[in-house]
Amino acid sequence: MESMTAAGHPVISGEVVSDDGFVVGAAVLFAHAPFPTPDIAALTDDRGRFRLPSVGSGHYCIAVNAAGSALVRHEFDVAADDVWVTVRI
Repeated sequence: MESMTAAGHPVISGEVVSDDGFVVGAAVLFAHAPFPTPDIAALTDDRGRFRLPSVGSGHYCIAVNAAGSALVRHEFDVAADDVWVTVRI
């Protein structure tokens, strides 16, 4: 697995889970980032995993929108290394 984006910034990877297991097809997007971000979103795969490029270190908030669930926000910090987050809906 590649450890950094082409721009040399850490990668934000993670998974979306519920009490029933992995959440497939959830949209994951930036709700807040320390710098302007591209208007992108990721969809979770068959194991509930996603991957987003960061724009540098700082405080982030991602929003997860999954069918049948309320919008969930998850906040975390990014430093110099890749980040793995688990979002429970």
